[in-house]
Amino acid sequence: MNSYRLLRAVSALYLLSAIGCAAVPPAPLQAGAPVARNRRYDKSPAQEGRHSLPWGTLTSTCSLVVLDPEELCFDLDMNAVADRSDLARLDSWRIFLTGDPKFRYEDPQLLAQGETEWHEYTGYRRTYDTYRRRVCDDSGNCRERTVEIPTGTVKETDNVVEMKATLCFPNHGEVSSATRRLRLAIEDPRGSVFTRQYAKFEWKLRNGVVVSSGG
Repeated sequence: MNSYRLLRAVSALYLLSAIGCAAVPPAPLQAGAPVARNRRYDKSPAQEGRHSLPWGTLTSTCSLVVLDPEELCFDLDMNAVADRSDLARLDSWRIFLTGDPKFRYEDPQLLAQGETEWHEYTGYRRTYDTYRRRVCDDSGNCRERTVEIPTGTVKETDNVVEMKATLCFPNHGEVSSATRRLRLAIEDPRGSVFTRQYAKFEWKLRNGVVVSSGG
């Protein structure tokens, strides 16, 4: 009987300990902690093919440089086809940060913007006819799809812009030692479904530290 009571007491203490641990909030990130080297790459072979650009022309890079309770900052080197004048300014792009557990930060502050560099390439651009087509599945659910049909090529000169800046998002508490993943996205808010340019970068975290593998 004494052994049985002792076993019940130990089990109860273990359960209370587990409940107590689950109720403890994630530890905050360490202010001013150095961030290990973590450069990520985004490649755009589809856009390069569309504009007949050399391989790697539109590769963009990004590094997470500040990860603390106050803010999250990234060094961005973005390459894009500037077929509209607004695409040569980072503040014209939609920039947001998401992660796991789920959160979303938008509209970062653009700091330490470097000089914009222009590169000119002459090549051939594919042309397309676009139309809408109604598609239905076996259950009778229907939706409209945009279909693009190649029609030929035209010679053109493309201006590729290289933009460098440090982006900083205030940390409102959603990013902590419990955060497992960060995703940074830079998107053209005005392009069509086929021509929209974007770059996406991803970092895996463990206990508030960037791990080597990632996007």
